[in-house]
Amino acid sequence: MSIFWFITTLLLLNFCTPGVDVVNGKESIPHSRPYMVYIRDPQTPSEACGGFLIREDFVLTVAHCYSHLMVYLGVNNTIYLPEGIEVDAFPHFVNKTPGDDIMLLKLKTPVTLNKTVNIIDLPETNRENISSNCMVIGWGRQECKKKSLSSVLREVNLTLLDSENCTTPHTLCTQEEAGPARVFI
Repeated sequence: MSIFWFITTLLLLNFCTPGVDVVNGKESIPHSRPYMVYIRDPQTPSEACGGFLIREDFVLTVAHCYSHLMVYLGVNNTIYLPEGIEVDAFPHFVNKTPGDDIMLLKLKTPVTLNKTVNIIDLPETNRENISSNCMVIGWGRQECKKKSLSSVLREVNLTLLDSENCTTPHTLCTQEEAGPARVFI
């Protein structure tokens, strides 16, 4: 699996509109994804992003995630947030286009790893083949047309389809069990 695949997977966190929406997904088993990080701006708590813990002191997320960020680790249900950790943000935009972005967040306090907070395994960089099977994980909306966010971590398995069949830019076409879907990045 290449680093490109991880970045693509990360961008899948941005599902229907900006946010971390998981449509037609199921609730994750609590703390089964210890690398997932809940990110929000304390000044705008109704908006949130997801990310991956890639080191004890770094989180990988999308650059359009907001400003004054705090990260919360070991979160399954956002109603019960632990104490947040302040970060320094290092955003990167490709072509200055939303959806073509990535951001590293350096934690001001490195975390102690345990069974509910752990690092995601990065892929070997020498493999360039991208699997068509992926998982989208997040705390966002469960339906594109509803504004309310899920308070629990949700996930859905998807199969990526040939991108030549996608009709709009910045779209990954997928097939899910319930039928075709589009993931906008």
